[in-house]
Amino acid sequence: MVLLAPPIRFVVMLSLLGTGAAATPPGVEDDTARVPLAQESLDEALERAKSLGKRVFLQVGGPNCVWCDTLDRLLTHEHVAPVMEREYVIAKIDVGRMKDAPEVLERYLPEGVPGIPWYAILDVDGEAIVTSNGPDGNIGYPVLDEGIEHFLSMVERTARNLDEDGTDRLKHALVAEASKIRDEAGFSPPSGATTTTLEVDAEGLPDLAGTWTCVSLTFLDKVQTIDSGLPSRWIRISGDQVTSGFGDEAAFVSEITHLDPTTSPRQINLTRLRDDQTILGIYELDEGTLTICTSHRGTRPTAFEATEADGNLLTVYRKLDSD
Repeated sequence: MVLLAPPIRFVVMLSLLGTGAAATPPGVEDDTARVPLAQESLDEALERAKSLGKRVFLQVGGPNCVWCDTLDRLLTHEHVAPVMEREYVIAKIDVGRMKDAPEVLERYLPEGVPGIPWYAILDVDGEAIVTSNGPDGNIGYPVLDEGIEHFLSMVERTARNLDEDGTDRLKHALVAEASKIRDEAGFSPPSGATTTTLEVDAEGLPDLAGTWTCVSLTFLDKVQTIDSGLPSRWIRISGDQVTSGFGDEAAFVSEITHLDPTTSPRQINLTRLRDDQTILGIYELDEGTLTICTSHRGTRPTAFEATEADGNLLTVYRKLDSD
């Protein structure tokens, strides 16, 4: 599933919980032409940080990335925003819309983007002081305890005017927001909640039931595997509910709202319970291996590929057990 939540390592949630972008209506100018280049955005932030005596918080995300949006909200929290505004100039790079994003990020991520959101704190020369890559990989959104501790350590290492009270307030905000997210991940949607209604082939659901561990993840032509340090992540499918997790903790819940095993390739839609957004994908089953491909740009993939051109997320799971 990539969006690394723990997005926290949440690129695995992009595959089941990926992102989407609406097509430009006929007769309406596509505004992607007006999107600034990644290098321009970074250079402007570095110049501003130098003039203000601050550092740069480089934030890498994508269009309609739910965990990227969640991180944005965290950074504007009443106890987080004062620290961010006092210490950093924020520079955002959108891997789905900024054409030169791969080239700019290669400086910091020569092996490719390890899931989004990803972020780093830079000095005024553009050198990374610390990044969201923890001992187990990209923490993404800091929703698990190790992610919270790593985020705090990033700020404590780079902030020049952070006192004990500010640290306490920051930690309280991180823990409180993470607790809300974890609580939501453990509950079914409330009575009356709306979801996208599409056809679900009930006969196909039992084939997906069980716990699946991620063995490889491909995004923007970059492949991560267990052998290359891919963090532990899994999904558990029971009926039409899909729970995503990292290590021993559940992190995200989505619902299968469309399943058609008769098409080629087979189709699957997943609706995230947190924001009711539906992600379009394709899947295949082959002797205990589940492969899921979702589009990073809002259209259903037609092939199991994840290149810079198509923006897809391709995740391969191995089955551990059956429900």
